[in-house]
Amino acid sequence: MAWDGGKATGPVLYESSQEVTFQRNVFSPFNFVTGGVNLLAGQQYVVFINASNISNNGSGSVGLLSSNPYLGGDGFFLNNGPNFSQVTTTNWNSIPSRNNVSSRQDLAFKASFSSPAAIPTPALLPGMLALGMNMWRKRRATTSAETSQV
Repeated sequence: MAWDGGKATGPVLYESSQEVTFQRNVFSPFNFVTGGVNLLAGQQYVVFINASNISNNGSGSVGLLSSNPYLGGDGFFLNNGPNFSQVTTTNWNSIPSRNNVSSRQDLAFKASFSSPAAIPTPALLPGMLALGMNMWRKRRATTSAETSQV
């Protein structure tokens, strides 16, 4: 979802199926392949874990790092219970610093991003057509030369 500096905004851009781990006190990786989410350069987005739509009233936790492993990001949380609509209507709380360190803590996660493959634009089309025609002519000339030798 997009981020307005205090809360999520706009539509959900990706939602995974429910994920579960039974490991405690150790980082457990979860891998998500979104299939392609279009993000705009210069915009802020929020990646979050939410259990609002799960009927089991269990508890959960996430790993935190106080070493500020990535710049420009901050950790936030929202205790919204079963009310998912609060994600976009209520300002989230920042994760407080630990041990009186002035910097905020970051969530422990890794995200990999890639750009979509370039699509030829109409401006390149004449050059591609000329290249194709040139290759076709060379092949035709080669075929004609082979036929005349027989």
